[in-house]
Parts: sequence; C-alpha cells; structure tokens
Amino acid sequence: MPRDLGQRAQDFREKWLAPSGGWLGELVIFISDLTGVWDVLIIAGVFVCAWIVVRTSPMEISMVLAFVFDLTIPLQYYNNEYLRKKHAEHLENYWPSLMMGCLIEGVCFFLLHPDLFTLIVCLKTSAMTILWMIRDQDGLPIKVQSPFDPSGRRSSGGGSVRDSDGRSSSRRSGGSDSPPRTSRDSSRTSSTRPETSNSSSSRPPKPSSSSQAPDTSERSESKPSSSGSSTPSNMPTSKNVSNPYKYLHRAGYSDPAIAGMILALNAAEKDRARKQMNAWVQEKDRKEIERRDKRYSESAKKAGWPKKFEQGGEGSGGGKTTLAIPQEAIEKAGASMKSKKVPSEERKKVMDLLKHPKSEKELQAAGKILKEMGIPVKLPKGGEGGESSSSGHKMGESDGHGGYRDIKLSKDTVQTLNQAMAQKQWSKEDHVKWLAYIQRPLSRREFERKVIPLAKSLNVYIGGGYTGGGPHRFDVKKLAEIKGKIKSRCGVDSGMADHMIVHAINQRTSKEAQDMLNRWVSKGIKRDEFEKLRRPAPDWA
Repeated sequence: MPRDLGQRAQDFREKWLAPSGGWLGELVIFISDLTGVWDVLIIAGVFVCAWIVVRTSPMEISMVLAFVFDLTIPLQYYNNEYLRKKHAEHLENYWPSLMMGCLIEGVCFFLLHPDLFTLIVCLKTSAMTILWMIRDQDGLPIKVQSPFDPSGRRSSGGGSVRDSDGRSSSRRSGGSDSPPRTSRDSSRTSSTRPETSNSSSSRPPKPSSSSQAPDTSERSESKPSSSGSSTPSNMPTSKNVSNPYKYLHRAGYSDPAIAGMILALNAAEKDRARKQMNAWVQEKDRKEIERRDKRYSESAKKAGWPKKFEQGGEGSGGGKTTLAIPQEAIEKAGASMKSKKVPSEERKKVMDLLKHPKSEKELQAAGKILKEMGIPVKLPKGGEGGESSSSGHKMGESDGHGGYRDIKLSKDTVQTLNQAMAQKQWSKEDHVKWLAYIQRPLSRREFERKVIPLAKSLNVYIGGGYTGGGPHRFDVKKLAEIKGKIKSRCGVDSGMADHMIVHAINQRTSKEAQDMLNRWVSKGIKRDEFEKLRRPAPDWA
C-alpha cells in the first residue's frame, strides 16, 4: 500500500530536519510535537510567512533578512566544534554556492525593479535553504530509504549512543535520530492498546534484523553498498544486526575486532545493538577505530575466537553446513511450482533455499514451504519449524508486552506476501527471514508493528479479522462471530469493526471489555462514541 502522509512527515523529519535543519528543524519539531501538526505543514507555513515578509519589505531590508536566513543555519553548525567536524564537507560545498547567490543578488539590486528584486531574493533564499537541507553531513544528497525495516522502528544513527566501552558518540542536531512524532491522534490511539516499547523502525525482523535484517543506519548513504565482503566462515552469527561484517569491514575494523563486536552486539538489546552498530560504522576518527579494534580483538580472543567458531562450530556464521533437504522432496517441490505456474524468479529463490539452507532458520523456513505444498519430508532434528521451533513463538504464549501470540496469518495471505517479496527482488536473506516470521504465531502488537508495515511496503492488502484475543485472552473464534454482529448492528465496515474489537478487548478489566462488546452487539454504537473511535482508527489492512 502507498505510505500515508504521516509516515512521509516522519521520514521528512528524520532525513532532512534532524540532520541538517539547525534552529529551523528544532523549531518545527517542537511545534509539531506540541500541536500534533505534521512537520511538512509547519515548515510550509514558515515558508509562506517568510516569503510574505521578504516580498513586502523594502529592497534593503529584504536583502538583509534573506542573507541572515541563508547564513544562520550553516553558522550554527560551523560554530559548534563537534558539528563542524561532522559537517565539514557539507559546509565546504555550501559556501561557494552562497557567495554566488549573493553576487547575483547584489547585481540585481542595482538593475531590477524593487518588486522583481524581492522576488529574486525569495527565490535565492528558498534555493539556498533547499540546497543546504537536501544534503547530509558528508555533503551527499539524501536518498530515499531502502525497503521497509520490519523491526517496527527503523534504526537511526542519531541520538546519543554510548559505546559499550563507555565512550559516548553524541549527535545533537547533526544526527539523524530525531524524537519520534507524538501527535494528538497517536495519544488517542495509545488508549486503545497497551503501550509498547520501541522494537526495532524500527526498519518484525526483516526478520529483520530481528530476527530481522535491520537498517544499520537511518540514511541509506551511510550504509556501504550491498556488494561488500563475504563473511568469513569462522565469524560469529549476528542475532540483532544483519550482515554486520560487511559494514564493519568497510569501516576499517579487522576480523578479530569484528568478531568481538558481533559478540557484543549479540549480548545487547536489539535497539541498543543497532544504534551501537551505527556509531561504529559512522566513526571516522582513525585513532578511535584503532582503539576499538584493539579492545574488541582482545574480547574476541577471550571468547575463544577463532577456534570456537570454526566451520560447524558454535556460533559460526558461514562455511559448510550439514543441514540438508532430501533431494526427492526438492524435486517434488520444483515440479509442484512448475505445475502451478509460479514465476521463475520466485521459483528460483525457493529452490535455492531448499537446496542450500545455510542455517537452522533457513532449514525451518524450507520445511514450512514444503509443508505448505503438501510434500511430506523428515528434516534433521530441529528443522521441522512449526509453532514450537527455536524461534520460541508458540501459539498462545506471551509476547512479553502484555499480549499473547494468538494470531496466525492465513495461507493465502502468506503466499501473497511471499510473492510480493519475490517481485520486489528482496535479498535471499531478508526474504527467508520474513517468510519464516509471517508464518509464526503473532501477537496483536507484533501484527500491527511489523506485519502491517511490511504489507504496506509491499503494496499488499492483508484484510481484516486479525484482532487476537487481547490481554484478557478472549476466544478468537467467538470474537470473529461478534465481529459480524457488530458490523450488522453498528453499520460499520470490516476495518472499523476490527478497530472496535481491539479497543474493547484492551479495556482495563475483562468485565469492562465484555460489557462494551455486549452493548455494541445489542444496542449498537452512539454517534459521539463512534466519532471518538473513528478519529484514531489506524489503517491496519
């Protein structure tokens, strides 16, 4: 599905305002958080007001105001020692453009009519502001982010990230980790569901990095290209960050240090690990890199690297594997996909996975694919997948945030998402992780935070009915029956009925929840209550 305007406003904040917005970005973000109005609308209002002031002022005043506006934001970065160092190339590219603009403006002052001159001033100032804000701290154009990161939140490289050795990499305005948007609508929505912590957006696992394949940086240019170094066979397996070896190797760290860093990331929480990864990858101080290299090399040796992580050993991330699918089952799967006219690109990905599973998770995903095709196969121990797999997702278990994993996507939905991922040409690693993730039992929180954004990024309609039982463990089948009655009695569509049910089952007590559902089924919903519920209703499907 196309992204909504709220998501676009959040992206505008994280990619443009926070890294290079200076006082203007801070002002817009403050007003946005205070009023709930999108950043884009606020900055548009500021632009209109500034344009009116400059256009209606005398020539001299217009020129001075424009010059001050062009100069204040870059000077804010130049006068801060830390930000000046981070934005050195950005500033170096900006000054010549500013001087050229001022030179043209000076010539126009003597040659043009005042009305035309103020128009030139407005255009020049607008161009200089855009020229400054469309580039990152390295002076490179800010690019659109890579495919959606299922971890709920995309990871960002900004904020204050404290290295595990105690060193703090603080970013203030120069970083990309801006405070999350807090609008009035979001505050209303929070009352309908238990509060959830940031999981990483962060960026579900692309299963993610989480297990999903997380973005190691908010901006795509801070990532090295995907065609990087292959991971050595004795490198520890990363649990929280996707392919950290490639990015750390390009940043200048040695293999022993990278092994120690991966072990440190595995020991940290997922959000923390991603932010730490950002700090390491974006570090450009050679002395700091050498210091970390020495420290984490020693840490890896203490953990038994490399002997403990040789091919087939504990934590190994590469090398040959004894995991295998019976050849007969692979041939049956290939014939089945051909008969069903599965696109060749998708068929090739699936066959590659079946022939060469490189990890326990990939083996589980392969087992599930064969099971969906109706092909019986006996996998190696631990490779059956299913609800009791090593992922720890069991039907009905707690998700650790007050909810329970009682939602299972239909086979048709899983197949549709699978085909969409193949059409988007996702990497094999991300495709396999996501495919395994969406076949697990999910809680409502995981469904909203990961599956729905995934579907939107793939432009796939999931449909309704995935409400779950809520914290009071309502019977999911009975809720499905109640949904039909609510639609009929209240005259609402499927999406709104789902929203009403989720709101009801998340009431403080089960009695309050049951009374609310009974009232809607028997008496319908009052107009004011409907309006109150409709405003924060999210686009779940």
